[in-house]
Amino acid sequence: MITYAKNELISSTHLSRNLGSILSMLRTKELNKVAVLRNNDIEAVLISLEEYEKIMELTEHIEIANIIE
Repeated sequence: MITYAKNELISSTHLSRNLGSILSMLRTKELNKVAVLRNNDIEAVLISLEEYEKIMELTEHIEIANIIE
């Protein structure tokens, strides 16, 4: 299970009002991830482009390994 720090949990309203600053904090690694809450449930998670690219690269490696098997 993924855990979130208190500052990584934000409401969708807060996100819409502060999108630019939140994106900047992801880019500068002040935040690793942001869980967006709607009605107190996590609806989405935001990560930096750098983190997304790492995940996609790992996914590609896993797919290649599965093909080789």
